[in-house]
Amino acid sequence: MTHPTHRHSITVHYIEGRPLVIDNDDGQWYEIESLAAWLLERCDGDTTVKELFRAARAELNAETTLEQVWVAMDELHRAGFLVRRVPPPFALAPQAQRMVRALGAIHG
Repeated sequence: MTHPTHRHSITVHYIEGRPLVIDNDDGQWYEIESLAAWLLERCDGDTTVKELFRAARAELNAETTLEQVWVAMDELHRAGFLVRRVPPPFALAPQAQRMVRALGAIHG
């Protein structure tokens, strides 16, 4: 499965420019990183991760890497925002995983 889908109870809001996710099932709010928020809004079940990557490079930052997108997708899954995990086609470097966590990709 390479077409990620966000849970239907999840919505992204921007407050003072900061992306926040609300889980409408339990009312919890989560602060997330901008790339993760952008990806989450587009996880419609019809778009592949590679298509999301290409769109992110075009719309957000031409220097966005495929590995950054995969790490963000993994973090979105770990936070419970995706219906199921979409495994990357390669092993994510531990350094990249630490980098995303250090930047605070997902805050509960």
